[in-house]
Amino acid sequence: MYSKALKKTTQKALKRGGRKKMRLKLVTYEVIMLVILSLLALTPVSVHGARRSNISVSFLTPGYEDGVYFVEQGGSYVSRVTGKLPDNTVFGVVVRFNNGPEIVVPNWQIGAQKINLVPSNCPLGDYTLTEIFTEQPGYRETLWLGAMTIRVVAMGSIPNSARGNGNSLIIPDFGPGQAPTNVVGLRYHVRVDQNQTEAMQIIFAGNTLYSPGNPKSYNLEYNIFSSRIVYQDNICTTYPPVGQVVDGEASLRLNFSDYNLEGRFGGKTSDPKVLPRQRILIDGIANLQALGMIPQASMNGKDITVEVTRGSLVTDKSGWKLCSGEKLGDEAYRMWNLKAAFERQSYTATFALPADGTEYFRDLFGIWTEFLSNPGYWRVFYWAPEFIREESSLWEPINNWRVIYNFGGSNNTKGFGFRLASYKGWSAIEVSNDETETYMKAGETLMLNQLSVAVLPGKK
Repeated sequence: MYSKALKKTTQKALKRGGRKKMRLKLVTYEVIMLVILSLLALTPVSVHGARRSNISVSFLTPGYEDGVYFVEQGGSYVSRVTGKLPDNTVFGVVVRFNNGPEIVVPNWQIGAQKINLVPSNCPLGDYTLTEIFTEQPGYRETLWLGAMTIRVVAMGSIPNSARGNGNSLIIPDFGPGQAPTNVVGLRYHVRVDQNQTEAMQIIFAGNTLYSPGNPKSYNLEYNIFSSRIVYQDNICTTYPPVGQVVDGEASLRLNFSDYNLEGRFGGKTSDPKVLPRQRILIDGIANLQALGMIPQASMNGKDITVEVTRGSLVTDKSGWKLCSGEKLGDEAYRMWNLKAAFERQSYTATFALPADGTEYFRDLFGIWTEFLSNPGYWRVFYWAPEFIREESSLWEPINNWRVIYNFGGSNNTKGFGFRLASYKGWSAIEVSNDETETYMKAGETLMLNQLSVAVLPGKK
């Protein structure tokens, strides 16, 4: 599924195990330390160290070639750690800059995900990661040993052969400290308006669920793929998913991904023929499960309404587990409903998730892309996104949006990303790849509450 810029390989970690006293001297190269804190990205690893297991670390950079991960001065990238670790886990690293002495960075990343901005004056050269660790006072626990090199280059100078995979991200912009904290529902409209794709292209959309006081979080996704899969209900497999792939016919994929590696989840469908269930291992990674439900019809040219709402606590724990007669565990579970409505019909995927960690939305909504640099033009519109708070009957609009990163345009061989457009009189977020440089750049914003919007240049 992943290649080049978003490379999700999995490798065995070198086992050192146990805890050890900190013996490496902290090197006080102030400039290099600041650069490393904002720069480093990690290769995906499977960790089997002391008291840690099945940790996956993934990253997104604008370029990759021959084992070297490229980032640009003034650019950005995303790193993410998933596994059985609290959200506030602090990761440290050991690195070498241009084969110099080892430098220990105790607080490289806090928590599961980080959007990293590369300073515009970041020193050019190679930053090689040699160790990942966590620490407590007087002790450090090694999680991984190896070698991974990130090369910082000037903006626009990533080699053509290493350039990105069609990656961009846009999120709601509520302003500092203004994001709602008690959201229990989200709805929006989406349409795959053009789909001339020749290879896989993906638009991810999703949110994070949490409960106050619980460091864990849980992820729901409602992704648009440029192809669809034909399959039957109640399938459990590893990777890739089971079924017949139909290229050029888009699909909506309603998913729960078990990044906590707990196995504490289940799913039911309102219609097993139209919305069948399938459980997989994400990219074949052990214990990293995902439960998905995909409508068995092409989504090309359909106006789709997606609604995600919090349900009640589960009272009957039977029938939730796929491929077995097992019931949900003894702990309390809460239902979350993902409803898709199109062609005057609606279908609901209901997920049962741990009640103590899924009370509210935390990251309300995000739209990010992958493989939009692949051959074939497509265009997707998102419009009228809204959310609802607990104990409220008012749906509130999500009008302000900000681009976090876009590895297209002048930094890629093909223009793609987000821009403001119009669909049926609604101002909309257009996601497309018409090979022009008319798309928004990182840090730019758009507003969806404009009364009239001119359609920007692009293929029709």
